[in-house]
Amino acid sequence: MITTYSLEENIWLEELWKVREKWSAFHRASSFCANMTTTQRSESMNNQFKRHFGRKLTFLKFIEEFELAVNKFREKELYEDHKSKNFTPNVRVPSMPMLMDAVKEYTRTIYADFEEECLSQISCICELVTSNEDSHFYRVSPPEEFKVTYVTYNVSDYSLECSCRKFETFGILCMHGMKVLTHNKVLMLPSRYIQKKWSKFSKDGLPYQTQNYNYEDVSLQYGRVSRNALALAMKCSSSKQALDMLERGIEQMSVQANDIMQANYIADMGMSVNSSKIGTAEHCVQIKPPPIKSGGQRRRIKSVLERATKRRSYKNNRNSTSSSAVIEQDIHGVETQPEPVLHQMGFMGLLNQVSFGSQDVSRRQNF
Repeated sequence: MITTYSLEENIWLEELWKVREKWSAFHRASSFCANMTTTQRSESMNNQFKRHFGRKLTFLKFIEEFELAVNKFREKELYEDHKSKNFTPNVRVPSMPMLMDAVKEYTRTIYADFEEECLSQISCICELVTSNEDSHFYRVSPPEEFKVTYVTYNVSDYSLECSCRKFETFGILCMHGMKVLTHNKVLMLPSRYIQKKWSKFSKDGLPYQTQNYNYEDVSLQYGRVSRNALALAMKCSSSKQALDMLERGIEQMSVQANDIMQANYIADMGMSVNSSKIGTAEHCVQIKPPPIKSGGQRRRIKSVLERATKRRSYKNNRNSTSSSAVIEQDIHGVETQPEPVLHQMGFMGLLNQVSFGSQDVSRRQNF
């Protein structure tokens, strides 16, 4: 086509050919892409943008939302690392040594993909095409598919080269290569096909990248230290000498940690004592104490029944006193009442009694 239309020196086609790996899946077969296309990455990023950001966000709010999104991704990554190191996924065929090797090295997500490839190779058909002393050339095809894959197997170092290029693009061994290894009675997974990027121990030995903050949450640091300590113990579990060295180191660090904690405790106690000292009179402010209210009634509070009984007894005493009062006359004929009655009647009552008594005396004289 280029020759027919005389496009050998076309600038646009030359520039397009230089970036052929970006638009042609065939030309990027030897480039690692983790089985991810540009469209998938764009859709994933657009989904995250729509979830966390909006067009009306201010610049400061955008920075805050960006930090929250990044922290969420990192927290999810730490959770997956913890699950991969401390929980072993279920192996569907435990009798396959290749699966047992993979479950010890790969993360949970990568192991799931590897297990699908390993189980799919059982139904593949492997045919020898050519052979020599150093290598064999095989044709591998699934039973219900017309796509044929060719695999070159090197006998000396167990290396494989498959036309599907899955190991070069994704990083795990394809089912065609597994079929050839099984056909040659290689049951264990060669170490060259376990890439460290997919291993659950890929981050071991790397320096921890702290954020550019002045402080770090203690709970996050505690979780990170716990995971690192557990990973180190698991790594040393296969060697008695390494475990003894780790145990001695833990004992020494425990003594040093106790000294640090004791020093911090003494420093905190000194600060609390200094902060609780009473200042001098020059720096003290005199505050008038609040008035103290007097106490309540000293008498016992009586119930309703006790108060009702007292009222009835008071009425009875009053009636008996008035009925038992005896009128007495003095030598002048004036009727007098006992002192308690006079005390109850008062001065005006006494005048009335005297006036009534004088009238009664005059009546008797006239009679």
